[in-house]
Amino acid sequence: MKKILLTLLVLSFAGLIFAQEDEKMQTLIKAPSKIRGYVGPLMNFTNIDGEFAYMSGFTASGIFNDKILFGFYSQVLETPMYSKNDDYLGADMNFDHQGISIGYIFMPKKMLHFTTILYAGKGNLEVYNDLTEKWIDDNIIFNLNPMIEAEINLFRFLRVGVGVNYNFAFDVDQINGYTDQDFSGFGGNLSLKFGWFK
Repeated sequence: MKKILLTLLVLSFAGLIFAQEDEKMQTLIKAPSKIRGYVGPLMNFTNIDGEFAYMSGFTASGIFNDKILFGFYSQVLETPMYSKNDDYLGADMNFDHQGISIGYIFMPKKMLHFTTILYAGKGNLEVYNDLTEKWIDDNIIFNLNPMIEAEINLFRFLRVGVGVNYNFAFDVDQINGYTDQDFSGFGGNLSLKFGWFK
């Protein structure tokens, strides 16, 4: 009888240990079950200092559970720009910004679906001073660029997006005559995303 009780006790104890090992820890934030990603060019058509401007760049992002986006981006002014500011009339200008991107994909498995993305980063403005023959820069500009895209699954490895955005520039204060409004405004964008979407 004692042997039977001892055997049952050992088996019960072993079962309890294995049951505790199989039990998974509960956490507030669960790890994504699927991780994908993409990289590709980003083309943005907007206005800067009251003039049409084309900015090119790239974006790279992870896709978590087919819907949540997190990555980084960079955009650089490609259009030759000349200042309309009375203090630097006709002077060459450069503008760029780069930072992180977060977003959400609605109905990602549908051939046509929609994506919202927020680009948030640091900008840099340069204006050439003809008198001193030096560049004057404002390199602490904060940029927020929310965007909504209509996106199509062209191939399993390629998505094409067309969208609209609004660029908010903050803290443009180092170059006389320029304000946030001169670098804020609506834009249209085209993106190609090469990646693993399956």
